[in-house]
Amino acid sequence: MKLEIVFKDGRKETFDGVVSFNVTEEQITKKECHASDLAQTPSEGKLFEVNPLGIDRSKFEKPMSNRQQEWTRQIIQEAFAEVDKHPEKYASAFYTLMPEKKWNGYKTVAELKAYANDLDGQMADWVEQALEWAQRLFNGESWETICNNADTANWYRVILWKNGCYRLVGGSRRGSNSYPASDVNFYDYYSYGRIYDTVPLVVL
Repeated sequence: MKLEIVFKDGRKETFDGVVSFNVTEEQITKKECHASDLAQTPSEGKLFEVNPLGIDRSKFEKPMSNRQQEWTRQIIQEAFAEVDKHPEKYASAFYTLMPEKKWNGYKTVAELKAYANDLDGQMADWVEQALEWAQRLFNGESWETICNNADTANWYRVILWKNGCYRLVGGSRRGSNSYPASDVNFYDYYSYGRIYDTVPLVVL
């Protein structure tokens, strides 16, 4: 058997006469964060893979009777439109990360953006957040898990919203609330805004 391996730097190597091979997990390390594997669902300190072009969009065509599920579906549809409109920005696969919160008290939005940059990434915007929801649903998670049940994350996530301001997403177990993962708070934050119980949603 001939086996071709493509490395992350683009190199290719071909091996002839291969009888068997094993695939081992890759250690993925980012500054201030260590992810030993890819998470099946978004988890603190682990990378979650989103592949916009690999998501079956037909799953999101039928309107939902539940209000929060329908709102989420519409945001996902808007995100797909942005993928088509700006493929150079959104069409490639990416990772999202909920980093560990290693500080007490609050941080400003500007500080949270800087923290995302320190992790070699950037703060997610609403399109990338919606694509993460779509990927989770495409992977097999239920609409109820993402739109109706209490979020399992420890902290809120802050993202750049459609209006150019910043909003909190999801729930916070440490903050003792039961908001679902696709909840987007209506309050707009600016760069100087102080936020408690929150980490940036990081795109890598």
